[in-house]
Amino acid sequence: MGFILYFILRKLFVKLDFSQNKLRLEKGLILKRVFVLPFSAAVRISRRKTLLMRIFRAWEVEVYTLGGKVKFYLKNGETLPFLESFPPTVKTAPAEQLFGAFAATRALAGVTFFVAVMRRIGSVFGSEYYDRVISVFFRAADSIGKLLQFLHIAVPRITAAAAIFAVSAWTLAFLMKFASLARFRVGRRRDIVYVSSGFITLYEHTLVRNSAAAVSCFSLVSVIFDRAPLYLRGVMIHPAVSKACRRRMLKTLCGIQAAEHEKATPPVKAFFGYCTAPILSTAVFGAAAALINLSGYKYAELIKTLLYGGLAVSVYTTVVYLVYMRRTGIVFCNGKISAISVRRRMRLYTAVLPSGTVSGAVVSQSVFRLLSGRCDLALSTREHAVFKARQLPLSRVISKL
Repeated sequence: MGFILYFILRKLFVKLDFSQNKLRLEKGLILKRVFVLPFSAAVRISRRKTLLMRIFRAWEVEVYTLGGKVKFYLKNGETLPFLESFPPTVKTAPAEQLFGAFAATRALAGVTFFVAVMRRIGSVFGSEYYDRVISVFFRAADSIGKLLQFLHIAVPRITAAAAIFAVSAWTLAFLMKFASLARFRVGRRRDIVYVSSGFITLYEHTLVRNSAAAVSCFSLVSVIFDRAPLYLRGVMIHPAVSKACRRRMLKTLCGIQAAEHEKATPPVKAFFGYCTAPILSTAVFGAAAALINLSGYKYAELIKTLLYGGLAVSVYTTVVYLVYMRRTGIVFCNGKISAISVRRRMRLYTAVLPSGTVSGAVVSQSVFRLLSGRCDLALSTREHAVFKARQLPLSRVISKL
């Protein structure tokens, strides 16, 4: 809808002006909105071209500042006066693009996207097509159920169908992510980083790197293979950076001289505090599964399957938290915090902080940790991002702030 109003009917709904070193955008016909953005305030310019936009030879443009963003559409021949042309870029290897897509694909996001696609199929083509898609999952579940019965493994039909649905959803999300990272190229000119990628939908990003944190996002697979995507201002600037190349990549692309002098991490005795939630869920699912088995209730196969599934997820989560725990913490360089590693759900984020990036720090300690000597540290950046490290030694943190 936005593309139709603001590009195809652009003369009626949009007034775009570049003058006096600022961008002035006026949208709307009856209810008008005016955006004024100085060229010097832009820290990221992202351009996107879908298949529909290719037909109309248009680009969707988003200009980001530290306070917000503005979106509009331009024709192929139109350019932004404050945006230079792309310099020569370096192409990444297909294996790196594949790994970056795998590391960046999330199961829950895949399920959400797959459900949205199925709902769109039902709304466009009718409910009978939606029912056909669902029947495919149950037919596949029946085939898997017969195979498992041959192996003397009993799995309820609904459980097998749900598993096939989850795998299909993740696979679709992975393929879409891989298509967005195809032909991934990155380059730099002075203090500007340029990134382009995409096979079906094309993406181009121009990033101002001054005082911006470089963030590596690790999954468990990334930790095992010691490779992780690297982000700058929310944009992936390399799909798979190894530990050997990380410092060089930070210096070359981000202008950050990474160095480790001291590091504060959660102590071993903080294990139960750091992994409280998965440990408790493991105990609950394990106790419930044991009670169901001892009861001998013959119609509890579905309940037992759900409990065993919950137990497996809880144990896996505990292992992931334990692996992440010794990798979280803060790094000091010349008495200042130069990097912070935090866990957010099932991901580990490591942010390298150049001088001037941190805008605030909050040290918190719950009543249960008053005698433990441990605390949480939350750092805020100029980009309004917050990184919170947990279970750190209080004395080390206070002495460096």
